[in-house]
Amino acid sequence: MRLRALAVLLALLVAGCSTTRGGTPTDTVGKVDHAAAELEALLPDSIEGVPLLKSSTTGARGNAFNRSMAASLRRLGKDPAELRFASGADFSNRISTEVGVFEARGVGAAALKRAIVTASQRSTPALRIAIGDVGGKRVTTLLFPGSSKLYLYGRGDRVFYVATVDPKQAAGILSGYP
Repeated sequence: MRLRALAVLLALLVAGCSTTRGGTPTDTVGKVDHAAAELEALLPDSIEGVPLLKSSTTGARGNAFNRSMAASLRRLGKDPAELRFASGADFSNRISTEVGVFEARGVGAAALKRAIVTASQRSTPALRIAIGDVGGKRVTTLLFPGSSKLYLYGRGDRVFYVATVDPKQAAGILSGYP
């Protein structure tokens, strides 16, 4: 259940509730957005045979995470509205995993990843950070209280992530990212 809370948090991080998925507290919002369908296409369609519901949005506004991301983007010379985010998840309780990708065109992955980590730390002060190799990729792992992990992998001007408690599953998914 802690991973479910992390997945819901991730869905809320960028869009301030513009993403909806079945079986979550965001159901009341109404519809699934596809504002960055090309980012959604970069994500796996399924994990362990379980189809993922994909959605995407743009902009950084609203909660503490978003305010921190917006400030970081401004320092990098970008309008917070230029941030794009796509995610895929299964909320049928068959798997507790979410995948996603952040992009701010013209902002390198390293700078974008730093902004995500900083914003996450402001939202979750007890967050721990580790750096290492998972699935053949150099990742920054955010360890949330209660053992949930968010694996961040940057390439180009994108930061991909896998949220799961299963390191083997994370390695398998990360190995499929570009």
